[in-house]
Amino acid sequence: MTVPQARGDEILTVRGLIDDEAAWNRVVEAVRGKHGAYMADPAATLTGALAHELDSTARVVPGAATMYGFIPDMEAVKAALDAVIAEVAPNAAEVPAAQRG
Repeated sequence: MTVPQARGDEILTVRGLIDDEAAWNRVVEAVRGKHGAYMADPAATLTGALAHELDSTARVVPGAATMYGFIPDMEAVKAALDAVIAEVAPNAAEVPAAQRG
C-alpha cells in the first residue's frame, strides 16, 4: 500500500521522515543506546531496517525498527519510536493490518 503524498512539510511516509533532517535526527536519537542493535551506527541500522518500507506510512517505523517483536529486549526502542513518530508524523496513516507484527 502506498501512502498519499504529504502537503507542505507534513511527514506521512518513511521516505518523508528520512528526508526531513530534523525529524530523522530525532528518530535516530530516540534509538541511540537503547539496544545493542543500535549502538554502533543507529542511523545506518535504522536505514537498513526501513529500506523496504520507504513508501509505507511513517507509523510503521516502530514495528519495522524492532523487527516486529522478533528481537528480544526492544521494548525501550519501540516506546521511544512510538513517542517520536506521534510527534513528527501525527497525520500519518495507521499501519495496515497486513503490516502489523
